[in-house]
Amino acid sequence: MELLDLLKKNHFTVTTAESCTGGMVAARLVDIPGISSYFEEGYITYSDRVKTKVLGVPEETITQFGVVSVETAIAMAEGACHVSGATCAITTTGWLCLFWLCCRWKILL
Repeated sequence: MELLDLLKKNHFTVTTAESCTGGMVAARLVDIPGISSYFEEGYITYSDRVKTKVLGVPEETITQFGVVSVETAIAMAEGACHVSGATCAITTTGWLCLFWLCCRWKILL
């Protein structure tokens, strides 16, 4: 199933929280015709400080697990969903890409 179909079928909205990809995920999303009904905003949070300041990632999470960790990726996704009001988030940090749906369950890509 294509992402746009998944969003339409379930009445979901999506946001992005990117680190190492520097906005490339959001750039790919905006290339999808019709995505503007489901994607309104994304975040580039390259530094630890901005992950904490903008997305609310706890400093303890970064200290304990590191930036390139599932725990940090989940915290980024939860923060992006909270700040944007989206129902799901795509996050990237280091080699991790995480799709976090409804801020309740996850699918690692």
